[in-house]
Amino acid sequence: KDWHALFRTEHAFITFIGVLVGELLVMRSFSLSLLFPTIGPVLITLAAFVINDYFGLKTDKANNRRDRPLVSGKIKPETALYVAITLFVIGLAFTWFVNPFVFMLSAVYVFLTLLYDNVFKKLPLVGNLFIALTMAAPFIYGNFSIVNYFVPSVLLIAIIAFLTGVGRELIITLRDVVGDKREHDRDNCGKG
Repeated sequence: KDWHALFRTEHAFITFIGVLVGELLVMRSFSLSLLFPTIGPVLITLAAFVINDYFGLKTDKANNRRDRPLVSGKIKPETALYVAITLFVIGLAFTWFVNPFVFMLSAVYVFLTLLYDNVFKKLPLVGNLFIALTMAAPFIYGNFSIVNYFVPSVLLIAIIAFLTGVGRELIITLRDVVGDKREHDRDNCGKG
């Protein structure tokens, strides 16, 4: 139960569906061979949520997010970090066997994910745009796991996912503003 909460496995399932939809829009028929390319993005998604909670532990504590296993102490932060790194490496390895281009896309995605909490999240709107991009990424990955050009229907769905993601992230940001400000004030208390 705690690992399910840390992994946010429902998001990994959504990633699986997104990649599969991207592939199906390109192929226009189902084949079992379409399942292999989904493994890497699913593992990377699991890792991304773990690393997000790892880097966001102080903010989650300030926001009193007791639903998060790292905040509640049910999972140790060090354990979470090791699991995230392992999943990132295995996930990237799977993408390598799909094709070099999706491997490169995935490697860039992992790199940007590692920057999210410490860089993007602190920049107004940049963090929101990055998260929205992650909602479009499975469709894009699915597209490029099959062909090396954008299929218009996949591009359209990716744009819709991105725009929907921007709206969703702006609403979530409003929810977290109080805790983020409290953590910022606590960090700067006594400075200056």
